[in-house]
Amino acid sequence: MPEYLSPGVYVEEIEIGAKPIEGVSTSTAGFLGVAEMGLTEGLPILITSFSDFQRKFGSYLPESYSFYRFLPYAVDNFFTNGGSRCYVMRVAPSDAVAARNTSVSTGVQLQLTEDRNSGDTMLRLDSLRGIDTTSTITLERLRADGSVEASDADLAVSSYDSSRNELTVGTPLTSDYPKGSTRVTVVTLADGAISAADTLSILATSKGDWGENVLVRAIPASQAKTQIIELIGDPATAIQYRVKNKNGFYRGAIVVFDDGTNKQYRRVTALQDDLITLSIHLTGDAGVIDTNVVPSRTLATCEFTLQVIYKDQTESFSNLSMNPDTPNYFMKVVNNRSSFVMLQSPYAIPADFTRVDPFDMPTNNTLVGGKLSITLSNGSNGTVAGLTAADFMGEDNGPGRRSGIEAFKDIDVVSIIAIPGVTDANVQLSLVAHCENLKDRFAVLDVPEIAQRVADVQAYRNIFDTSYAAIYHPWLKVFDPLEKREIFMPPSGSVMGIFSRSDQERGVHKAPANEVVRGAIDLKYLLNTGEQDILNPIGANLIRVFPGRGIRVWGARTLSSNTLWKYINVRRLFLYIEESIEEGTQWVVFEPNNEKLWARVKGSITEFLTRVWKDGALMGTKAEEAFFVKCDRTTMTQDDIDNGRLICVIGIAPVKPAEFVIFRIAQWSGGSSVTE
Repeated sequence: MPEYLSPGVYVEEIEIGAKPIEGVSTSTAGFLGVAEMGLTEGLPILITSFSDFQRKFGSYLPESYSFYRFLPYAVDNFFTNGGSRCYVMRVAPSDAVAARNTSVSTGVQLQLTEDRNSGDTMLRLDSLRGIDTTSTITLERLRADGSVEASDADLAVSSYDSSRNELTVGTPLTSDYPKGSTRVTVVTLADGAISAADTLSILATSKGDWGENVLVRAIPASQAKTQIIELIGDPATAIQYRVKNKNGFYRGAIVVFDDGTNKQYRRVTALQDDLITLSIHLTGDAGVIDTNVVPSRTLATCEFTLQVIYKDQTESFSNLSMNPDTPNYFMKVVNNRSSFVMLQSPYAIPADFTRVDPFDMPTNNTLVGGKLSITLSNGSNGTVAGLTAADFMGEDNGPGRRSGIEAFKDIDVVSIIAIPGVTDANVQLSLVAHCENLKDRFAVLDVPEIAQRVADVQAYRNIFDTSYAAIYHPWLKVFDPLEKREIFMPPSGSVMGIFSRSDQERGVHKAPANEVVRGAIDLKYLLNTGEQDILNPIGANLIRVFPGRGIRVWGARTLSSNTLWKYINVRRLFLYIEESIEEGTQWVVFEPNNEKLWARVKGSITEFLTRVWKDGALMGTKAEEAFFVKCDRTTMTQDDIDNGRLICVIGIAPVKPAEFVIFRIAQWSGGSSVTE
């Protein structure tokens, strides 16, 4: 209770009456299957369009993947048929391997930005990292296979201009060097620096040979640049310097002091206001001070920008450092944000980083498309034929580390789920058990493609007895954008799109049947009414062709032997109501269990079910005929109350689909009364 200790007026907010219950989504799908790329362990990924799927999981799969190729096609047709969002989890063969480069070259290799001809002495480069007048460089013109066609070795740098990235060598070039096929190696680094013994390793984020198409480029960058305007202490030994602008400098940063002729590399060990403390005294003593309006001596940070390129997508991570003690440490930045690569540090612990120069950044050493890059290799898609039911069932290694079907335990919003094209009974039974255990989702199952005879479909249907799943048959003929021809694909993706479309247009209470299958050209098998007379009563939902009305889903039954749950829309309506009430009444937990609480709970549920009834989901001309809610002494004993149990009894009368429309017609002579 609030305390009132002094006289005054007090205004308080209190809650009275029912709390509204918001209906949960029923149209969020879950897909599991083989894909070109993507993680095989962890959380399923939210997808909002097929182009989004292609960015995160790759595109269509070739025919060599056999029945495991249909995940991309199913997701594509899900969105074509009205789906709006889904979660996807990838499965990959156990022998699949991620592409990698575990020995990224050290040193400094740069590239010309302008073509140079024999006899030239001035070069323009993409960077002058590691270059001053004590440096030597080697130019190499490379063939398409990477071999050296011509070279000029150990050229001494006589001068350089950092503002224009230009340098002059003391010896004229002896060959022509096009910018798109020339590699410039800094043989002798500025300030006597030595390249790092180790540098990072780069791995593709997921298994598969897709990673061999990833290109990584490390580009020298500088986050901050300023002038030294004062030395603190003895000019001959000082390590503390006052700078004109401290912005962008940080503790642990590698910095370069450039006087236009020579460069010195140091590390920032402390930073306070505009005072920077360096690891070693700068040679030149008081000569490092520059107070000119146009600076000739500068102090700048040394970072690198990492570009990750995959097909038409480019990720850029700016101003990275290899120093684990800095906020822009590459492991912190790239591994948390990149969709394509993971980086591994050469340092087991931060203390192992002892560099005072910037030359342990990744080095581009392979010319690809006229650009020096880092490539990945040795990726493998694994043996698709070796996939087993266990790969799809997955393993429960704890939150965030589950795989296969088990991974969908961590995603509560999924309400319909499928494994397109996989008709192994063990996998399908595992998916059904997943839905029954969670009691908040519905499985859409495919019948084997070769099940042409009615007896084959019957045999497959007889494997199941559940109200949490439905089967659909036959497979659909669609156009394959990859093969540029028509193929047959399982219907589950299209059907889940129809579920979503029907839910959004009409509501979950409407049976998702008598709906056009968008994108389907034809069917694998054309079944007639006589065959459906056999299959419909046992819960096998057919897709049929109707002249002038297209290809339509022509069944709405679950796989349950319990006649109370034989209709898909009834089961899914109950899932919707149960999940909505569960989520909408979480506020009740730990509230005082008394009549006041019971009235509020009853009011909340009554208002929600009234809205459901008004939407046409429940029977009855009045709300009292559609549902009842009881939450009082008749639903709870004193023992229940003493043990912290609040029990609410709810009854609802769901609408059933007009599955059989019967018009009874008789001759009438006219004019006389008719009695039944």
